[in-house]
Amino acid sequence: MSFHKREKLFRTTMTALALDWPLVIGRVPNATREIPARLNTTVRAVENWLQGRVKPSGDNVVALMREFDEVADAILEHAQRNQGLTEVQKRKLREVLGEQ
Repeated sequence: MSFHKREKLFRTTMTALALDWPLVIGRVPNATREIPARLNTTVRAVENWLQGRVKPSGDNVVALMREFDEVADAILEHAQRNQGLTEVQKRKLREVLGEQ
């Protein structure tokens, strides 16, 4: 599967989850400064996510989950997959996300 097909599939999946992205991104302390500093994105993009104008792309969602435990926890909580998730499992999840 090509990158663009995977990206489209991932975007469709994220839309289907209907996450409240302003709430999820808002869990990150100092989000408008921290997120652009760690991700290859702009302050304006993060502000748009926080205001609910647009949703992050699939690549940005993966990067957010890799860099910020608050985002990973929120997504896993929404998917009802965080019950019993240990710190070791979270670390392994971040490693897997980092490989992509």
